[in-house]
Amino acid sequence: MSGQHHPTQGPIRNTKRQRSLGTNQHLPDPIQHPGNLCTKRLKSQHSVQVEDDNVAEATGDPVASLAELGDLSETLTLPDFSDIVQQAREITKTIKKSQDNETALQDICTLVEQIIDTVVIPAVEQGMEERFSTTLQVLTDGLRGAVSKYMDASGTASRHAVLTDIVHTDFLQSLDLTLRKSLEHLQFHTKTGSGRAGDEADRHLNEDIREVVQHIEKRAIAIEQNISSTNTMLFDNNISQAQQEMIDHLPYVHARHDCATRNGAATCLENTRTTMLKEIFEWARDVEARQVYWLHGIAGVGKTTIAHTVATTLEDGCLGASFFFSRDYADRRNVIHLLPSIAYQLSQSNPDFKRALATCLEKRRDAGAAALSVQIEHLMLKPLQGMRVPSSSFVIVIDALDECDSDHIRTLLELISTLVRNIRFIKFFITGRPEHHIFDSFRRPSIRDRTHLFLLHNIDESIVSGDIEIFLRYELRQITEDPDFPQSQDPWPSDSDFKKLLSRAGALFIVASTSIKFLSDPIVGNPKELLRSLLTERGVVNKSPHKELDDIYYRIVENSVKESNADGYVCRRFRNVVGAVICVVDPLPPTVLGSLIGLSLDDIKGATRLLRSVLIVPHDYHSRESGTIRAFHLSFPNFLTERCTDARFAINAALKHIQLAVVCLQILNSLLCRDICQLPDPLALNHEVPDLQERLSGAVLPHLRYACKYWARHLTLSRQVWRIPHDRSDLDQISPPAMARGHEPAWMARCEHTSLKRGRNVVGVPWRRRFPSAD
Repeated sequence: MSGQHHPTQGPIRNTKRQRSLGTNQHLPDPIQHPGNLCTKRLKSQHSVQVEDDNVAEATGDPVASLAELGDLSETLTLPDFSDIVQQAREITKTIKKSQDNETALQDICTLVEQIIDTVVIPAVEQGMEERFSTTLQVLTDGLRGAVSKYMDASGTASRHAVLTDIVHTDFLQSLDLTLRKSLEHLQFHTKTGSGRAGDEADRHLNEDIREVVQHIEKRAIAIEQNISSTNTMLFDNNISQAQQEMIDHLPYVHARHDCATRNGAATCLENTRTTMLKEIFEWARDVEARQVYWLHGIAGVGKTTIAHTVATTLEDGCLGASFFFSRDYADRRNVIHLLPSIAYQLSQSNPDFKRALATCLEKRRDAGAAALSVQIEHLMLKPLQGMRVPSSSFVIVIDALDECDSDHIRTLLELISTLVRNIRFIKFFITGRPEHHIFDSFRRPSIRDRTHLFLLHNIDESIVSGDIEIFLRYELRQITEDPDFPQSQDPWPSDSDFKKLLSRAGALFIVASTSIKFLSDPIVGNPKELLRSLLTERGVVNKSPHKELDDIYYRIVENSVKESNADGYVCRRFRNVVGAVICVVDPLPPTVLGSLIGLSLDDIKGATRLLRSVLIVPHDYHSRESGTIRAFHLSFPNFLTERCTDARFAINAALKHIQLAVVCLQILNSLLCRDICQLPDPLALNHEVPDLQERLSGAVLPHLRYACKYWARHLTLSRQVWRIPHDRSDLDQISPPAMARGHEPAWMARCEHTSLKRGRNVVGVPWRRRFPSAD
């Protein structure tokens, strides 16, 4: 019977559901068995379920059908089959309670009933288990895979309704496919018989099993992708609007590696710095590596370019945040903005951290404006502890630590050491000059043992020289390919000139890059003539370690004034304009800078237009939106204020700050007045004036705004304000003796007679709100 038996044709149980199966309407018909003895036995043993089974018969309940399948299969010798079916039943029961997917559930019910009728009952009641063993094996492997993947995925998605629905849907699809493949295998097996087609049946079995398992694996991958892509939406949904506003109101600043003020920042040229970058990226991936990497070196060796390359490369991987300090900008040199900015960036890229940060901010809403110790606890430590451990480390890139205000560096590094000691998946990549106070801070035991030190300027000079040679050859080729480059038969530069240029650079990338900027500026002149000037020996003895850099800066500065014989007015204009550019607290557009220091736009343009290799100068001098004037690299202001020996170009920074403080106070004296915004009601509070910002923009001009914010800062930066030997007539009105005698500056007197004492100031900002101790 086992070899020749063919199922008798007859109606399939629940033919209404069979018609709904669509493409699978020709599944094997059930084997007729007298009286359905096994089913009667099952129902008699579970009389309490008879009513439920009848309901299942009418409504298509897959839970009851799977329970019947599990009970019937207890007598089968196939290992674990009954247990696996019962697990599938429990999962289906959970899904039925939590998900409205009636069609899918009824399809599964129909398929389970067909499995019972055509496979399990004949195997149990008629001793045909061996005949159906291959079909049962397909069913077992498929169910085991579906259950296993469901258990893995449901643990991740258990807290989130959307992900739970995804996992449930995928389980139903896997279960449906498993049942269909089992019935398709039975149909094939029945047609081919068990004789010579046995090998073919086994092959078909293996293909069926493999197809089912592959499908389940694909569905598991799809679940993981759904979880990943849905995470952001889920966590955002879990954050209230009030929580989102707390995060958005953190006092963060735009100091990322790709922020607008760093437009044009370059990464390392291909095939340069290869060994170093490889080491850094290996450190970033190594979970056992020390958590702080300090890359330090003298000015001009390429620290910022390396940091920019690291941040850019890690952006698609483990970059958590980046912060590039800059002395050019007040907010980017203030260490108090560092941790809020890092926390904000982490919240934008990691929804888990965002949720944890929102929870912490609810408990300490002012954390962003608090002391560093409070910031590190509530913006970093607690949120990181409150999130799930990520699969890879977060790398925080901090560039130019030496350009931030030095008062808090030691405290900051101690707090970072506390953070990395408690959070193993956070790392810091820090660059900066090895200035004394920074070097001493890194030598403290709390952070020393967790820091990997890399002294950049101690790299073998042959390696650095090779990288600089690649850079120079590439950039010089770009110059010669310019259509306006004067063509000749002789190659440019000559081998001897190239070797001199390379020798000048030494180990300093800044020398090479500044030379290229100088040679490629069409406004300055012919590249061939400029190179000849650049390589001419000055005949000045300079034993400074910055000799080559200073020499190229001097050539650039001298070239900018040579057309005017470098005497008198032109040199004074250079010192006034460039001195202001490198000493202002915040970079200013040309128009605002001219208004501040009392020079025309033509003077600003004349002093800076030939300095584009050392200054960032906007193309449109007349537009306030075109950009600000600022130094390319901190080494240029340092040269002018500390190492330049030519009195025509040297700038006394202390004196310049005094001059800027004086012009600020003169601006306050001349422009500040009572009710400068001309409010309809001078006693109104800020929030009661709907167009306050428009009034402020029209009444408080940019140079007046700068003077209000930074006059005191310039006095502080001048250090020995009261002992500078020069004409002090402009300072008499602000000197302490003058104030003590009751001779207040006019602008203070005007403030005295305005609404300041009623809780408001002359530009519409409440006095008491800004200075709570004013009383």
